[in-house]
Amino acid sequence: MDERFWVRISTYSSHMELSLARFCLTCPHAEISSIDWKGFLRTLHRINSSTETYEGFPEDLSALLCVLESLEGLREMELGLFSLTETWASWTLSIIQACPALHRLK
Repeated sequence: MDERFWVRISTYSSHMELSLARFCLTCPHAEISSIDWKGFLRTLHRINSSTETYEGFPEDLSALLCVLESLEGLREMELGLFSLTETWASWTLSIIQACPALHRLK
């Protein structure tokens, strides 16, 4: 049986343009449990704590994308962005390209 697991992360940031407010994903439990959540949350916190694009911002976005790429069973994902900037739009398109099993992105 392919047991699916759902993860929802909601954040708050006063620096809205760069922030990822909500992040939800659905994939097999085994894949969710293999994520380095400490590193993932640390990276997400760095992104959401910044008032402007910082030197390591592109690398942090790449690190989040690498986590998503590693989830072969990723089927659904929901992103909540405070502001859809060119950077976030590009990152979202990268997710679509990197995750061929993804059939729902909201």
